[in-house]
Amino acid sequence: MGIVYDKYPLYNLIFNLLLDTLPRLRKFPKDQRYLLAQRIENLQLDLLEKSQEAILFPSNRVALVKDINCKLDVLRSLYRLAYYFRFISAKGYGAVIDQIEKIGLTAGGWIKK
Repeated sequence: MGIVYDKYPLYNLIFNLLLDTLPRLRKFPKDQRYLLAQRIENLQLDLLEKSQEAILFPSNRVALVKDINCKLDVLRSLYRLAYYFRFISAKGYGAVIDQIEKIGLTAGGWIKK
């Protein structure tokens, strides 16, 4: 049996972000589903993958978490664009940004350990 990732808060936060946002991304206009929405989805999946790598390889954790933080900055910008073009509502944007901030704080706490 493999590692149980659910006991790691960073992994759970990223997983929940995916659960919450994937349905929203499917509602983007068709021309943006394959541009902005796809980029956001791929970036979030990268975050999930990096969090798993950080769990599996503690000796590389600091570098991996720094990479997660960089990807979070890009993700904030992409969601800001989506909000600017009205692909997501103000309420949806606020909820996503709150989740991203929680992920960033949790990742920062992991670096300080």
